[in-house]
Order: sequence, then structure tokens, then C-alpha cells
Amino acid sequence: MIEKGHQKTEFPENAAFDYFILGDKKIIPFPEYERGPWARGFVSAGEKGIYIHRDSLEPFLRWYFESLWITEPRAPEHFHNDPLTYSLYRDLQWVCEDIFIKRLHTSKQNAQYFFIKEGFNVFLPTLLAMGARMAADRESNFPPDYQYLRACLTGLSLNPNHTMLYMLKTSIPDSNNPPVRKGWEDLRKRLDITYPDQITLEQISKVAQEILERTEESSVRSE
Repeated sequence: MIEKGHQKTEFPENAAFDYFILGDKKIIPFPEYERGPWARGFVSAGEKGIYIHRDSLEPFLRWYFESLWITEPRAPEHFHNDPLTYSLYRDLQWVCEDIFIKRLHTSKQNAQYFFIKEGFNVFLPTLLAMGARMAADRESNFPPDYQYLRACLTGLSLNPNHTMLYMLKTSIPDSNNPPVRKGWEDLRKRLDITYPDQITLEQISKVAQEILERTEESSVRSE
């Protein structure tokens, strides 16, 4: 499956770009698919446009749906068992309550489809903000790992959400670039997901913006 669209943004910079949403079925000749569960990359830049990797998020949503469907949470506090489940609940509260607590969907197949669809819709504004930053940086001389860091921090700054923060903090890519490595470590340290109930969307946005600004300053000094 592949979906496509066109996006225009004025911030972080004026950018217009085609984007392609890559699903879990590979379409030849697109080499941009990152296969397998828990794939790291959320966005990437290719020859045809910006690629949004739904295939990096859908296995995660599918796995958590199965887990929650089996455990049958009956109250909001039952989503507090681990930081990732609680992050999902905070981003998708009404969806989680309708599906897992109220059990409005009698068909498991329909419930799973709705959960994944609405989950991706919540993440999409963050992914498009990441794509806008990547499109704006496409003609720069920035190394790929620095572009990806800038894209992720921009997405969290403009359209923060708890789940993608958790996923980024727990799957930080390796880098030999000191500003990039420092940027990821700052993100890990400044927002402690051990206590997710103490993290607000406003804090995520503010911290991501501050780290982005410091990373830009550090990168300029190192040139």
C-alpha cells in the first residue's frame, strides 16, 4: 500500500514537497522501505519526494492492539502499567476507551483497523512536520544523521505527542557526529519517560525546540 500527497508549509521554512506514505507491502521500484517490526526511521528523503514510513509505526500499533485486546483494561488506570502503554493512552485516550474499555467494536478485526487508522492519524501531523524540515534541508550540506535529528526535533516541537517521544528516546540511532550525538542524549535526559504522567505536550515542544537551537549552534561552531 502507498498513499501520496502534496504539502506546503510556511514554518519551519517555506517548503513545498510531495510525500509518499509507505505501508507494509513493498512497491517496486521504491527502495525506501524499512522492513520489519520496530524499524527506526520515521521519515526519509528520496528522489521522488519525502517518504513517511507508516511501515515503521504500524507493526508497533498492531502489537500493542493485540496486547491491550487480550489484557482487557477496564479503567483508565489500567493503562499505567508501563510508559509506552500510558503514552499511547494519552495520545489516543478516546480511541483506547471506546475500543478497550467500552468495547464498542464487537469485531476484533474492525477494532484493530480503527485503532491503527486513528493512531496513524494522530501521528501524521508530527510526521509531516518532520517531512517539511527534511524537505527544507534537502539542498543543504547537512549529513543525513543531522538532517534526521533536525526533522525529529522539529516534528516534536511543532506537533508534540507522547508516543513518538517514547519511541525516539528508546531507539536513538548511533552517530559519530558530536552535535548529533549530543542532541539525542539531551532528548533522552531532559524528558524522563520513567514518569510519563509528569510530561506535558507543552514541555515536549519547548524542550525539542531548545535542543534544536543548541544543536544548530553547536554544529555552526564545529564547522
